[in-house]
Amino acid sequence: MATHEGIFTADDAGDPQLVGDSRDDFMGFTVIGAKTFLASGHPAPGSDQPANHGLIKSTDAGKSWQTSSLKGEADFHSLDSAQGAIYGYDSTNGLP
Repeated sequence: MATHEGIFTADDAGDPQLVGDSRDDFMGFTVIGAKTFLASGHPAPGSDQPANHGLIKSTDAGKSWQTSSLKGEADFHSLDSAQGAIYGYDSTNGLP
C-alpha cells in the first residue's frame, strides 16, 4: 500500500510493515509487473531532494527507487499503465 509516509505491506499478523526504508510521500502509485512499481510524490520531511519526485520506479517491490524522469518538475497524483504506455496526471502543471 502506498501512503503519505512510505510503502507498506502486511506482516504475518496482518499488521503494517514498512517496505524498504523510505518514508517518502507516494502520491501516485501503480504496479506494472512482478515486483515492478511506478510512483510519484514527495521526499520525506527533512530531505534535501527537490519537492517533487517526478516519475520513479522500483524493480524490487518498493524496497528501493530510482528516478525515471521529470525529477523536480512533475507531481503525478494519478498513474496507470496499459499496453506498454504510462499514463499520469501531473498536479503541479495540470497536465496529463
